[in-house]
Amino acid sequence: MIFVEKALSMMNSGYAAIIIQSSAGSGKATEYNKKILKHSTLLASIKMPVDLFIGKSSVQTYVYVFRVGETHQKDDIVKFIDFTNDGYTRTNRKKASTNLKDTDRAKERYQEIVDLVRFGKSKLNIFTEKEYYEGTIDPESGADWNQTAPIDTKPTLEDFKKTVSDYLAWEVSTILKKQDKEDEQLGK
Repeated sequence: MIFVEKALSMMNSGYAAIIIQSSAGSGKATEYNKKILKHSTLLASIKMPVDLFIGKSSVQTYVYVFRVGETHQKDDIVKFIDFTNDGYTRTNRKKASTNLKDTDRAKERYQEIVDLVRFGKSKLNIFTEKEYYEGTIDPESGADWNQTAPIDTKPTLEDFKKTVSDYLAWEVSTILKKQDKEDEQLGK
């Protein structure tokens, strides 16, 4: 991140995007991240596929998109996007004619990422709210750039009914198994 901070500090305005390993945004470069946020606003944090550099490296990477020349404020919205399914299937075969195959609307997915970064949630089409989340970061932290959409863990009435139903089915099954064993012992 030292190089990123230096490059962004040399710019007066505009936009910048970097691709870097995930540890840079999750605590390994906090001092540089804080410096970056003093002159640049983090617009988006995009989690890339782990096999993006297959054959060369297997590392989790993120793309960070910045608006340069503006200090990041604590209530600035950051778009967090899980792009681990980019629509491509990669192979690592040396003699393959192609090691990158569009297997799930890759071009449309990449265009949607651009639209989400530029326009926000209104452009959700292929992706869902499980892969797209708008939140904030603490400019004084530097370790919270890799967020994911929060998961609602509050059980619903349907969850409760299913749990009770599963328990009752288990109870009945246990009683019937005991009855079968008693019948065998009595020779029935």
